[in-house]
Amino acid sequence: MDKLTKFCLPLDMQKWLNQYPAPDCEVAFAKGIPNTEANHQMINQLAAIVPLRRRYRGNSRPGYRRPIAFVHRFAADTIALYPKLQFNNNQYHWDKAS
Repeated sequence: MDKLTKFCLPLDMQKWLNQYPAPDCEVAFAKGIPNTEANHQMINQLAAIVPLRRRYRGNSRPGYRRPIAFVHRFAADTIALYPKLQFNNNQYHWDKAS
């Protein structure tokens, strides 16, 4: 997410995103978001404004052996948010449409 888009978000979303920064060297714009219902509601509100992808993160635990490549939502510990990208003309572009 670019700085202008983040600046134009409602203040409550800006404050919420500032709690979960991602390192500048990564594509993600928010990481380490706890997997709670309140955070899912905020992510849904954000997704209505900014095209994003959710990636669930966590470990295997008793009763749940996670697949190698991902974690299911119900078993995730945290969530990472990435901007949606499109592949056009042999390069990636930020997705402007929802």
